[in-house]
Amino acid sequence: MYGKNDAVGDVRKKFRVFFLLAGLLFLIFSARAVWFRFYAQQKSNQEEKLSVLRYEEKLFRESVARAKINPVQNQVIAGVLPHDYISAQALIANFFASISRVDQVGETRSVLILGPNHDEVGSSSFITTEKTWQTAIGDVRPDLALLAHLRDAVEISNDDQTLQKDHAVSSSVPYVAQYLPDIKIVTILVSGYTSRDELEKFADVIPADTLVIVATDFSHYLRASDTIQMDAESLRAMHEKNVDTVLTYGNEHVDSPNSLAIALMFVKKHAPGAKFSLFDHTNTGELVQSPYVLSTSYMSGVWD
Repeated sequence: MYGKNDAVGDVRKKFRVFFLLAGLLFLIFSARAVWFRFYAQQKSNQEEKLSVLRYEEKLFRESVARAKINPVQNQVIAGVLPHDYISAQALIANFFASISRVDQVGETRSVLILGPNHDEVGSSSFITTEKTWQTAIGDVRPDLALLAHLRDAVEISNDDQTLQKDHAVSSSVPYVAQYLPDIKIVTILVSGYTSRDELEKFADVIPADTLVIVATDFSHYLRASDTIQMDAESLRAMHEKNVDTVLTYGNEHVDSPNSLAIALMFVKKHAPGAKFSLFDHTNTGELVQSPYVLSTSYMSGVWD
């Protein structure tokens, strides 16, 4: 006969089935939620990578194929190169090809690329991005540990849109991917209105194992024949590591004297005996074979 105990047993079985089904549904929905969060994060990460302004695949490939190796005697401490990707891509390729050997880069943990904030936008004297740079060669990841360390000394604000629109530092990124593929970078635009005190605080905390690269063009808005004197003065200041002189410069000499001053401060602190070696020197007048055009000059080289 079907008794009371049987009824109780049936109820218990139904409850067990109910809780098993509820638990199974909970696990299914939880797994779906985790998967959707993971998918959304992956998609977000892909969408948040920055691209390089003015990148042209043909120009890049040609510059890499024709790159010449400049002799480097010692470990590279810092360097300077153009950021005008269209006119001076050969100089950029030559620079990275010349420093790409392990014995030249040494124990460098990351690369710090500084350049002018052309439009003087942003909320602080230094602006950066924490995003990965995406190039046709491969991704170039940010060194967030180095960035956090620099932020202990000065305010550095995030401004992804400005970093992507301003070609000052991004023009070097594909060449980092090509020649230094395993190195992380920090890209920073430096305001022309930055105080000397801020520049000194910034330079003082850059770790010694960082490769500091200044992406700057030199003399602007002069006839090609008139840039000779300006560039000679700039070159002398770089040889002498003369911060005071560089900080008096305007566009007639260089478009980011503050970035250049940081590099000189860094070299003077960590390698005061380092010498400047000039790799390349030209201007748009020479490139188009006209001494009368309003010209921009380009120099590249390293302190080693």
